Amino acid sequence: MSSATEPYPDNWEEIATAVKDRAGWRCQVPNCRQPHNRQRGYVLTVHHKDGNPANCHPSNLAALCQRCHMVWCARQSKYGPEDDRQMRLWEREALDHVLHS
Repeated sequence: MSSATEPYPDNWEEIATAVKDRAGWRCQVPNCRQPHNRQRGYVLTVHHKDGNPANCHPSNLAALCQRCHMVWCARQSKYGPEDDRQMRLWEREALDHVLHS
């Protein structure tokens, strides 16, 4: 494992592919549901709900398009994982449905 990927496990690509397969290769945010399509700008990523890349338990992972992933991480970075008071209603409802279920 290289230092650039720590603390991701050695089999991260396999784990990430399984998460995306389980999601049908679509963003799990209900208001989005965009399919993975690089040409249209929708790249599917895998989000760690608790923010810990070493925790790869299936219940801690969600497939999000890059756009939704960036929104979620920016909000967490700005307001903290527990302070979602500043999130717009759609973000709170849609992301919480996926990330806290």
